[in-house]
Amino acid sequence: MKPYKIAIAILITCLVWSFSLQSGEDSSQLSGGLSTWALSIINTVFPSWNLSIDLLHTIIRKSAHLVSYACSGFTWAWALKGIQVRWEYYLALGLGISITGELLQFLSPERGPSLVDAFGFNFIGFLFGWMFVQRYVGVRSQKRAE
Repeated sequence: MKPYKIAIAILITCLVWSFSLQSGEDSSQLSGGLSTWALSIINTVFPSWNLSIDLLHTIIRKSAHLVSYACSGFTWAWALKGIQVRWEYYLALGLGISITGELLQFLSPERGPSLVDAFGFNFIGFLFGWMFVQRYVGVRSQKRAE
């Protein structure tokens, strides 16, 4: 374990948490703008889909949770790779980061925490990032050593 890896994991987690501190209006503008842009592309490529902007906005918001927490899980797994730690501690780290991200929304105007986001999208995203590192990062170097 190298200290710079832990520092990167902390920075990425703080970046993810910073999105929870955005006001409801700022958060909605960001995901709404992306939704409008994506809908124009979808309507051009698939004109018969009739996808609603509200549904697409929800998909993009929840996908942002998954992706951002997957980045956090990825960096923590990368930083802690090779350390003998019980798997329960990794789960606790993921839950702690996920729940903290939602609780930070208490500090944001027009926002509030969501159990579905904390225990669903955030935590599952964290686990996906973690599993990716466990499965794929370092595989080549291990195979070469054999």
